[in-house]
Amino acid sequence: MKVLYITYDGLLDPLGSSQILPYLIGINDSSKSIFIVSVEKPERFSKNFEKLNKELIEKNIYWEPLLFSQKFGVFGKIWDFLKIYFTTTKLSFSKKINIVHARGHVSAQVASFLKKIFKVRYIFDFRGLWVDERVDKGGWDLEKYFDRLQYKYFKYKEIKLLKNADHIVLLTNKVKDEICRISETNYDKLTVIPCCADFDHFTLQTESKKLSSRKILGIPNNSLVFGFLGSVGPMYLLDDYFKFIELIYKRYALIDIDVFGLLITNDLNAANLAKRRIVDENLNQNIIVLSTSRSQVPELLHSLDVLISFISSTYARQASSPTKIAESFACGIPIISNQGVGDVEDHINDINGGKIISNTLQETLEKMLPSLDEIVALDREKIRNKAKEFLSLDIALQRYKDVYSKIHSI
Repeated sequence: MKVLYITYDGLLDPLGSSQILPYLIGINDSSKSIFIVSVEKPERFSKNFEKLNKELIEKNIYWEPLLFSQKFGVFGKIWDFLKIYFTTTKLSFSKKINIVHARGHVSAQVASFLKKIFKVRYIFDFRGLWVDERVDKGGWDLEKYFDRLQYKYFKYKEIKLLKNADHIVLLTNKVKDEICRISETNYDKLTVIPCCADFDHFTLQTESKKLSSRKILGIPNNSLVFGFLGSVGPMYLLDDYFKFIELIYKRYALIDIDVFGLLITNDLNAANLAKRRIVDENLNQNIIVLSTSRSQVPELLHSLDVLISFISSTYARQASSPTKIAESFACGIPIISNQGVGDVEDHINDINGGKIISNTLQETLEKMLPSLDEIVALDREKIRNKAKEFLSLDIALQRYKDVYSKIHSI
């Protein structure tokens, strides 16, 4: 079995190292050969290509990186697209590919083309309702004619790509009915694999690990720490996180317990701007904003008492599986999140790993405050062990292997 994996995200991006490479390395075995085509950011490529390429060669994985076009706007993207078509067509012909595994909508267009030309099997790794996410994140403004035109085109293509796929991998159970509705797809063509975590990398929080992490950050041992992990943008409700931290700070100040906020994000400028705009001057020094490598994320997570995950609840969110949910649970850290984000509510309730709130309005956040002691006191080991049953990398790898076997046997 020869598999061609196509991704417009780079293997050298943070997402690539956390959500692409572990899966490809894990599913690679003697029964298949894996060929990867990815689009890499030039600065990361120049620094890290040699090291990663050597690692992949040692694992018998062939990698064909392409460079991301950083200039010329939409024309640069078209050029990237043409490079992907040419490279994948060449590989499909020369390597006699059997299965094309496409990560996301852009890659799926290429895979659908390759299926027609080479009669390969095509897996659509549907990473969410991407077309609508583009609107949520501010990438497309539907008030603008050209953006609206792109939105309509890709919504049309989305249905075609779903219908043409031999199998579809989804991130959530919540979106299954919607996918079946818009594409007239049968349920037996769908497999749900949420964003999982490597439980060997994200280890259980212990008291010694917590104290060690807090020492690095300069946080007093007897404080309470409420964290934010990941991207900053319109849909991640960072303002509401800051407002919640302020409410928590005021509550615990009454009993002389200090409260800290810890933001771990690559979007440092946006996070710091929001911090200066929202956070009261008295609390400002208690909000730590930093960026780090993936290897250091678990160590920083160990400083937390609770992770806060506020994400806007829109149509697209039903297909969303935030990676930070699995990573936090792998460390045994409880989560406070809002409703309307994929299967997060089900995960938190099944694990007894925190609390779900209906919305992030001030009144709702204030009502949550009396529950904080109970959430902080949740058993870390129980959270981790329960989460491991369905959010571990090993579970995801087995499901991907099952998909490959099913497709190969058609």
